[in-house]
Amino acid sequence: MSDIQSLINAELSRGPKQPLIGTLASVDADGAARARSVVIRGFDTAADAIWLSTHLHAHKSRQLLRSPEADLVLWLPRKNIQLRLLCSWRLIDAGIAARNAPMGQLRTTAWLETSPATRGMFAWPEPATPYDRKARGTPLPDDPATPPPTFALLYGTLELVDALHIKRPVHIRIVHEKNRTKWLSHRINP
Repeated sequence: MSDIQSLINAELSRGPKQPLIGTLASVDADGAARARSVVIRGFDTAADAIWLSTHLHAHKSRQLLRSPEADLVLWLPRKNIQLRLLCSWRLIDAGIAARNAPMGQLRTTAWLETSPATRGMFAWPEPATPYDRKARGTPLPDDPATPPPTFALLYGTLELVDALHIKRPVHIRIVHEKNRTKWLSHRINP
């Protein structure tokens, strides 16, 4: 599993001009599958956790609150590897950040690393509502280091990693499953 962790960290180290983008798949209130591209903001090897930023009122935030088990699929083109990460997701909003110092620091750090253009999205009215040029959203705090209440993180704890190595002449597929405190890995057919 350490090789997978190293791959993810290497991709993230490429910086904001070459972000690591994945597809987050969740389930809506009617049971329909929903998928969207997301920018991965960080990965903690020790905690086996990955996170991304979100608007507090985005559909994905609500969907993961209702059903926190969801897949995040990453494609690493330089390595020809597809990673399907089954995660248990938590929403880290301002309330949780205030009660949990490490999560609060993570949320603040993620905000500080967010581009000005992306920061502006958190001042807009609620996502996916009809556009009204006169509508007002949530103003950003005066202190640029303070995340607005609409800024949240989706924090996914890895439970299973399905890694497909696209190779010639044969693809290699390895599943890594977390068993309490250690990872068990086994090869399966692609």
